[in-house]
Amino acid sequence: MPRLPALLIPVAALLCPQAGAAPRAAWAQAEQVALEQAAPTAAASDPALQALLDRARAESPAVRATHADWQAAVMRVGGAGRLPEPTLSVGVFVQPVETRVGAQQGRVSLQQGTPWPTALGAQRDGAQAQALAARARHDATTLSVTGEVRRRYWTLWEVRAAQRVHRSHLDVLDGLARSLRARVAVGAASLADVQQVDLSRARLADALASMEAAERSAEAAVRAAVGLDPQAPVPTGAEGPPLAVPALDTGALIALAQAHPLLAESTARSAAADAHLRGANAQRLPGFMVGVDWIPTAPAAMPDVEDSGKDAVMVGVGLRLPLWQRSYAAQVSAARATQAAEAARLDGAADRVAAGVVDAAARVRDGARRVRVVERTLLVQAEATYSSLLGAMTVGQASTAQVLLAQRDLLELRIDADRSRSALARAWADLDERCGAPVPRTAPPGDAP
Repeated sequence: MPRLPALLIPVAALLCPQAGAAPRAAWAQAEQVALEQAAPTAAASDPALQALLDRARAESPAVRATHADWQAAVMRVGGAGRLPEPTLSVGVFVQPVETRVGAQQGRVSLQQGTPWPTALGAQRDGAQAQALAARARHDATTLSVTGEVRRRYWTLWEVRAAQRVHRSHLDVLDGLARSLRARVAVGAASLADVQQVDLSRARLADALASMEAAERSAEAAVRAAVGLDPQAPVPTGAEGPPLAVPALDTGALIALAQAHPLLAESTARSAAADAHLRGANAQRLPGFMVGVDWIPTAPAAMPDVEDSGKDAVMVGVGLRLPLWQRSYAAQVSAARATQAAEAARLDGAADRVAAGVVDAAARVRDGARRVRVVERTLLVQAEATYSSLLGAMTVGQASTAQVLLAQRDLLELRIDADRSRSALARAWADLDERCGAPVPRTAPPGDAP
């Protein structure tokens, strides 16, 4: 049977066989561990985002559903591995049987069946493994929900950042239009120059109007991910996500992801399949039955009979004979196939987790590189070019078309800078989710820590 990941060791201790006598206490302790693990982390330094993540952990329908499933699975551990219900039967002799000590009037029988001990142990192990799987599913769902909230939050932030950039450039175009109109009045510029600026401004205003619909759509996506009311406000911070790269190499990230709840769930389900196979094999073995019979006896008809009216008590044992071996063999084969399927799913989950980590880490590193290029090279050059052309236009050495082209390049690069920051934040959300925990961060090479 595969070994349980380290993530499951505390929960396995809570769900030991002794926990069956007090499943509520085990649930309370395990829930406390889950709440401690869900504490705020450095992965969400934005206060507005952190508030949304906290609400998602508490109010998301998906998280609440898996939380209830986990609770139900823990409660089922207490009822697993119990003995079959005893059988109590009562019979009355229609015609009492006369004996030396008196007439036997009836019989009270109590029977207790006992399956092969392996079957009870397999039931307990299976229930505990199912509880571990439910806990891991809850953790994986929480990771998925918070990752989705982070991705949608930064998409909304990107839309609002683009709106701010557009409004800023509208103000620039308004100032440029006023300057050109003043120059037209003294014959230093033509009406065509003003019309070019007005056209650029109209196109920019149209793009800004379209962004209002994109903002409403992005807000709705965040509300759906968190579980908010349709009219609930969704604030975002003014600052963008920080520029950082993983402090671990790819191999260390893959090792970190080995404790991912998806792998823990697959491991637990594989353990449950192992327990089910042991239980199916135990069904092919004999079962036992013990019982006691009490036969109440009336006083003897003859006087002075020794032990007159003495009740009869009989203790007996029985053996369950598993005669239908072909049927039991089919159940064992089915359990063995289920075990193989769960083992294959575990291998597939491990492969998917590793591939996802490699993909997300590559996107994070490339995203950080692109942010540096856009913000520290392209945007700086565009701002210098625009300033130079604007100054040249005032002395008649540059045309309005050149200035507008430079202004358009500057607008696109400012939007691209925010888009690159947002893409980097979404890649970080993917990486943290795929690793199963916030990944240690560090400044990119060449940046101050």
